[in-house]
Amino acid sequence: MDREIKNEILMLVPFAVFFDFIVYIVSAAFVGFTLRMALGLLLGTLVLFANLYLLGTFSGNAVRRYLAGRSEKNAKAHMLSGYLLRYLIIAAAFVLSFRFKSCLSVFGVAIPLFYPKLIYFIKGIFPSFLTFKRKGDKNG
Repeated sequence: MDREIKNEILMLVPFAVFFDFIVYIVSAAFVGFTLRMALGLLLGTLVLFANLYLLGTFSGNAVRRYLAGRSEKNAKAHMLSGYLLRYLIIAAAFVLSFRFKSCLSVFGVAIPLFYPKLIYFIKGIFPSFLTFKRKGDKNG
C-alpha cells in the first residue's frame, strides 16, 4: 500500500469510528439500539475505506502511467475503470442492504460515505486539529 494512502486512511479511522458511535447513539433515539444499524454502519465504513483505497491506488497508477509516457487517453481510461469499480462496490453494498433489510440498515450503509466530506471540512477550518505528526515524518 502506498504510504500516502495508508496515512490518509489511518488518519480517517479514529474519526470514522467516532462518527459511527455518534450516529449509532443518535439513531437509537429514533429506532432504538438495533443490530441492523450497527451492521449497516460497519458495512458502510468498510465500503468507505475500500473506496478510498481504490481511489488512491487508481489515481496514483494513472499518474504513473501518464508520466511513464503512455498517452493521456490511457491514464483517463484507467481512472474511468477505477471510478466504475468504486461505484460498483458502493452499488453492491446498497443492493445488499436493500436485499437484507432485516439485518442491514440502508441508512447505516449510506451515512459513512459522507464522513470524508465532514472530516476534510473540519480539517479545512482547523488544520492543526487533524494533523498527526508521526515518527519519521519530515515535519515530525
